[in-house]
Amino acid sequence: SDLKQKTGGKKSSGGKKKALSGGGNTSLAGFKAFLDGPVAEFSALSANIGGPVLEQSKSLVAAFEKEYEFLQKAAGMPKPGSQDDVMTMLTPIGTEIGKVQEIQNSVAPRDPFVNHLTAIGETIPALSWVVVESKPVAFVGDMEGAGDFYFNKVLVDYKKADDASTHQAWVKAARTIFGELKKFVKEHHTTGLMWNTGASGGVAAGANDDEDDDASPGGNPISDFEELMKGSVASYADLSKKIGDVVQKQAEAFIAVFEKELVFLKDAAGMPKPSDDVFQTMVTPVGMAMGAVNDVKDAAPPNSEFMNHLTAIAESVPALGWVAVDSKPVAYVGDMAGAGEFYLNKVLTQFKGKDSAPLHREWVAAVKQVYDDLKKYIKQWHTLKLSWKQ
Repeated sequence: SDLKQKTGGKKSSGGKKKALSGGGNTSLAGFKAFLDGPVAEFSALSANIGGPVLEQSKSLVAAFEKEYEFLQKAAGMPKPGSQDDVMTMLTPIGTEIGKVQEIQNSVAPRDPFVNHLTAIGETIPALSWVVVESKPVAFVGDMEGAGDFYFNKVLVDYKKADDASTHQAWVKAARTIFGELKKFVKEHHTTGLMWNTGASGGVAAGANDDEDDDASPGGNPISDFEELMKGSVASYADLSKKIGDVVQKQAEAFIAVFEKELVFLKDAAGMPKPSDDVFQTMVTPVGMAMGAVNDVKDAAPPNSEFMNHLTAIAESVPALGWVAVDSKPVAYVGDMAGAGEFYLNKVLTQFKGKDSAPLHREWVAAVKQVYDDLKKYIKQWHTLKLSWKQ
């Protein structure tokens, strides 16, 4: 798939922050109205198009319904003391998100609806805001932006078609869903999911993105990126090799993303910022390499003992799309790393008490280190956005 284009980093604005303890009836009523309004409208417009678009919309609706059920539970109880309990509660949502993305990955690259399906598949992780304990509004915004490129491709592809208005209405409805979700989160869960007591412990990945320790000064942006690859990325690859099987295979694809990004960064360092078309051509190899990382996950049996490893990497590899983010790329990487955090925790839980537990703990720590080092690198050399040659 193509690398996601510019997300713009826009934040929702206006309105007073209103954090209700546990969300309460107001929060639940707001989400129910959201289901009955924008989500239902999107479902109806998907039915007008039919085919895989309709099938995927059913799973999207189911994912939102499962989230409503989760919010009902959260509104009536304090946050569980065990992370395992929280993850058990979240499993139904994750299952439906997986179904949305399975439909996306089941169609041929030249299917007439591939951009519709990819737009939704890229955006649906926005529902994971419930596990982001800091800046969930920004997280939803980043996921919203992740599908923007594909929504635009739908508009371009069907611009002159007889049913252009149908696809225009569908894109508008899809964007409305995630725009309204962002408003809902800002209204009722501004700084993180509100459980019954309003108390939540811990800090999610990316919570301190704007306050990262300063990266150690390096020689230049190219040599420092190469050092990152020789350091934490290589450590992750070595540990993946020790685990073997599909984990090693995906790691090889993951390294290829960094290799393609290095080529891109070398090109960017030697030229002024080009037109959007040229830029998209330059980053396409990075996007294709990211797609190969996802392909390894999708090719594995659903019951693979390494599915959580594969999903953690597939969910977080879009962090390498920071080069296309025009605002706050450090925070963007933090949010993408946070998207994989849920599955990294599942790896720890899955192998806890087993002989191989130390190896998997090391592997999880190595993955986190990759993204921590990437954030430090970006803060050092591309703080506000990708630096081109002046």
